[in-house]
Amino acid sequence: MAVASPGIILNLAAEPGTGQAGLVGHYAWPILPWLFVAAVVGVRYAPIRHPRMVAVYIIAITFSDLALPRVIIRTPWKMTPDVTQVLNQLARVPSDAAVVAQPNLIPHLPRRMNVYGLGVYTEGQPLGEYVLLTTAGDLWPFDRASLTKRIGDLAADPRYEQISDGPLFVFRRR
Repeated sequence: MAVASPGIILNLAAEPGTGQAGLVGHYAWPILPWLFVAAVVGVRYAPIRHPRMVAVYIIAITFSDLALPRVIIRTPWKMTPDVTQVLNQLARVPSDAAVVAQPNLIPHLPRRMNVYGLGVYTEGQPLGEYVLLTTAGDLWPFDRASLTKRIGDLAADPRYEQISDGPLFVFRRR
């Protein structure tokens, strides 16, 4: 636990609503040091002729897959106004509410017990207390047409009231 404790402490100490507090799921970087240690120990038992070359290959593959250089080139540090507006709107959703959200919104909903990805694993399940859809950012698994249709369907559904009108569309169950 000593290897992972700094990351765990940072995640738990982070202010709710910040990006650090939202590092959950496959973003659980406190687990990564343990995976590295396991890989190093495991290599000792593998029948490898050139262990140093294996390390070089692993480092090369890791660096070739890093998102940071691609992100720096795109200059993500400058948020567009619609993204800033979405983040402000997300802060107004009650933290104890059950939420069904577009997958690109889930990392921005930290420390919630009931968050589900809309269009991924929730097909056929009833929608949550809040349904969150956005036209900003990556729309996966939707395209613009299917997202517009889903927003229209929810706006017309008498079980839900629309409490926010773009770029984050928030619907609350009546």
